Amino acid sequence: LQHSNYLHMKRPYLLIMTATLCLVLSGGMSLAKDSSVPRTNSAEDKETLEACKQAAIKNPDDANTHFNLGIAYLKSGMYKEAIESLKQATKINPDDTKTHKTLGYVYMNLYMYEEAIGALKVVIKRDPDYAMSYYNLGFVYNVSNDKDSALEQYKILKSLDPELADKMFKLINK
Repeated sequence: LQHSNYLHMKRPYLLIMTATLCLVLSGGMSLAKDSSVPRTNSAEDKETLEACKQAAIKNPDDANTHFNLGIAYLKSGMYKEAIESLKQATKINPDDTKTHKTLGYVYMNLYMYEEAIGALKVVIKRDPDYAMSYYNLGFVYNVSNDKDSALEQYKILKSLDPELADKMFKLINK
């Protein structure tokens, strides 16, 4: 009986610690700023993933918790699960640009170009000055053999980030 009461009293503390562990070990809210997220399978990553799963169970209506779970899945190479967690985060908070950026990144890397285009268009609508989204969208159009749409992104990109636009131009004209 005493042991049962002890566990009951510790639950809120464990929830706080689980959520904190998830945030700390997953690197908080960042994805490695438009570059690749290294895939690892360390014991620490497994602990992070488990902590994030528990946090999502305890906080099913918290978009950041689902975002962090998506990142943990992504780092573990579990892309389908990452997409599902990130989609859940966008359902809870459809205005969260970082989640749409991350979804676009995942879709691009899985060659899911239609989905990537959709996610990147949402990012551009919400953050029209974020140059990397135009570059990524142009890249997806280019690899999808839609050179005209890629060139449209290049034209927009010229005024936002001339260096990135030059990279886009070289990519289109390869």
